[in-house]
Amino acid sequence: MEPTPQQAGATASLRAALIVNTHSRKGADQFVQAQSLFAAAGLPLAEAHGVRDPSQMRVTVEKALADGAQLLIVGGGDGSISTTIGALIGSEAIFAPLPLGTANSFARGLGIGPGIEEAVATIAAGHAIWVDLAEIDGNMFANSAAMGMPPMIGDTIPPKVKRWFGRVGYLGWAIYSLIRFRPFRLTLESPDGTEQCWATELRMLNGQYTGGIKVSDEAQLDDGAILIQIVSGKSKWSLARDWYLRLLGLRRREGMAREIKLTQARIDAHPRQKVAIDGEVLARTPFNLSIHRHAVQVIAPHPDAAPQGEGIGAALLSAAQSLMPGEPAQGLAGLDNNGPQRSPQSGRNTMDKQKIGEGNYEAAEEFQNEQHEFAKSGKAEQKAREAADALDGPEAEELEKARKASADGHSV
Repeated sequence: MEPTPQQAGATASLRAALIVNTHSRKGADQFVQAQSLFAAAGLPLAEAHGVRDPSQMRVTVEKALADGAQLLIVGGGDGSISTTIGALIGSEAIFAPLPLGTANSFARGLGIGPGIEEAVATIAAGHAIWVDLAEIDGNMFANSAAMGMPPMIGDTIPPKVKRWFGRVGYLGWAIYSLIRFRPFRLTLESPDGTEQCWATELRMLNGQYTGGIKVSDEAQLDDGAILIQIVSGKSKWSLARDWYLRLLGLRRREGMAREIKLTQARIDAHPRQKVAIDGEVLARTPFNLSIHRHAVQVIAPHPDAAPQGEGIGAALLSAAQSLMPGEPAQGLAGLDNNGPQRSPQSGRNTMDKQKIGEGNYEAAEEFQNEQHEFAKSGKAEQKAREAADALDGPEAEELEKARKASADGHSV
């Protein structure tokens, strides 16, 4: 079933409700801004609600539906979207995500840019598509869920880090959390059989993005399947390498997470693991995973619209890599036009097998070789241009806030 021609491009004729998570001061300011932008775009709002208690977002959406809303515009992060979008299952209403969070993975997967002005323009244009929703024991999610590092980060990251540094703060906290992380024994039961292995991370993808980073080319929001990524083994180096390559947009390298597509599964782990669902820690193992095909209609850019970039990877890591080959020798210490150099000590590689440990040495060496390969690939100039484009957006604001906080002597 597809949206009718009357739905596409006709949001101005629909009864629209705007519901925004205003728990933070930034959210409250964006709520006011969004109302002005929708008025300027010619999309009248029948009702508008700023919700200070995030636990009331779902209730507010359900009430708006009961009052006859045909277009539900939900402003907030991925957590706000996942907790509310399931309310539209079985209705004819259309869901419109207004990305106001840190990662905005669902909006990125749809092709909606992270800027509020661009998102409002997309919603006003009114192109609607059908998307699937995944479910973990009654918790619907639009985009992704994960076991391993993501719930550890979600459970422990200080609120000030999220507020001041946004996705940059998430990246730094992830590195810190990796030190304390421990692998787990995974059991996955599906119609195709039972699989057991050691793992450091399990990702369950309905969309292609998680944490604002594009992690898959195969996951689709409308194909009736969930893409499972398993980072198997016990090595933290393997997990770090997997994320490092995805940050650089290299998602098809040998030795990365294994991918499986399925429609349902029973998942368990030892020791028991928490599960982050679109950034919110909402479940624990064991749990049942399933997919609801074409569950809701959502607003998305018209297919002819220009595609968006790939998030923080293009904005930050590309900028760092642009300093590698082809730059003056006074760039980063230890680098020349051939990429990172080996330690001058006995001409050996800088990694020490005894210090790293036999079990992790191969993964660590492969991780470093990937860095060298990228440095010599000649893509630095291209990545620098991508970073420049990306940093014209919200990433620039986040970095400027971090710079000012540091200059003022603030700490988190």
